[in-house]
Amino acid sequence: MTAAALVGPLLTTGTAQAATVNPGSLKQINKKAVAGAQGVALGWTYRAQKPTAPGTITIAVPAGFSAPQSTAQSAPGYLSAISGCAQFQVVGTTAQPDGSNVIAVAANCADGQTATLSYGNVTVPTTPGTFAFPATFIPTGATAIPFADPGTVTVSAGAPASLTISPATSTIIPGATQAYTVRGFDAFGNEVSLDPDGSRFSISPNGSCTGAACTATTPGTHTVTVKNKGLATTAILTVGAAPAEADLAVTESVNVTSPVYYDDVIFTTTVTNGSATTTAHGVTAAVAVPAWLVAPSASPSGTTTFASSTGVWTIGDLAPGAQATLTVSGSAGDVALGAQTLTATVSATTPDPETANNTASATATSQQLPATVVVAPDPNNPPFLDISAPGTASWTFGVVNNFNPAAPAPTEGSLSWTCSTASFNPCPSATAVETANTLVLTFTVNDFAVDEYNIQVMYDPGPTANYAAAVGSLYFGTTNSGG
Repeated sequence: MTAAALVGPLLTTGTAQAATVNPGSLKQINKKAVAGAQGVALGWTYRAQKPTAPGTITIAVPAGFSAPQSTAQSAPGYLSAISGCAQFQVVGTTAQPDGSNVIAVAANCADGQTATLSYGNVTVPTTPGTFAFPATFIPTGATAIPFADPGTVTVSAGAPASLTISPATSTIIPGATQAYTVRGFDAFGNEVSLDPDGSRFSISPNGSCTGAACTATTPGTHTVTVKNKGLATTAILTVGAAPAEADLAVTESVNVTSPVYYDDVIFTTTVTNGSATTTAHGVTAAVAVPAWLVAPSASPSGTTTFASSTGVWTIGDLAPGAQATLTVSGSAGDVALGAQTLTATVSATTPDPETANNTASATATSQQLPATVVVAPDPNNPPFLDISAPGTASWTFGVVNNFNPAAPAPTEGSLSWTCSTASFNPCPSATAVETANTLVLTFTVNDFAVDEYNIQVMYDPGPTANYAAAVGSLYFGTTNSGG
């Protein structure tokens, strides 16, 4: 009778008896095995605990383990039972669609009685892992009760049976070093840990190895051998001819290091191939143009090209001793930004034996542009102010850029004014109106005395403005025609 035939009908009955039955305990005898091992002894011990009842024990054996059977003692997976119980007998095994098998054991044991179910001559899976053997007790006429401990067998990788070395093939220039990685595997291809101090590397016909890194200077094919606890494997290391080298150098200059705001600024990048015999291939330079530079324009020499969006100057091939230049010009930007640096770094696909000269930079710092304070008298003001006439006299003072028409007009800062007389008498008060760096001073004419007046207007741009401070003066005299 199969386990399914025996167990199936029992699962359809009620649960009243199951609630009063103790299934007892079922313990795995051997919980460890090596991947792919044969002839392994597994099994379970059973102990009945009251209240007891006759029933059936089912044990699920995972796929990959020998199919359990009770007919051929010398064959793999043989099941045998020993007990002092009234009954403890294998009554069937059933193969499942997933490759697992179910063992069915008819049991009738009194409280405290024990039994052993041996599962012998087992071949275990070749893949490491922890495999569960879930088991249930099905009291006669009741539903299944799972055992508290499902039981597991942990399958671990076996002893190292082979090694692999990576890279298996590689090429270096004379005197260069190749680093290697070694891995171990058991007989079934499962990776196993190796003693990191147990691997020994050697190279022939010449060269040397330090740890897992090997080097050689003689061109040709070399064999790298690694050994670990009686196992060995090899890799091929080819030493090629030393590649041609070209020493590239870059220099950077700027036409003026302290330009006045909106002065012309020109950065010049020069790349030179210092080799007398080797052409440098795939030459490019990363040129970081500072955003401070107003309206920058790039001019690369010859057939070279510059992408302003990426800052990449593509030079291409550079013959022995040849040079390429790139000029980046623009106007000096805001003073508030401080020192600004353009940096260029050159590289190539041809090996460069000296990289210390592959980066260069130049710095410029904007200075304030001179400003001018100008005055415009009211059209009604006579050259000599007659203080006997009624009304007012006005002057308009403004800040202008008279030095570089390309620069934006001054918009920052503030205007203030003072007044003095030749007689050292006080000046009359005035109405002052300031808008957008323009100051309008309006006086009542009758408030003046006969004297000579000097009105000074000061422009204060602030500490980080693009224009420098400036002073404007107005000189005029007064008369009194009315006596």
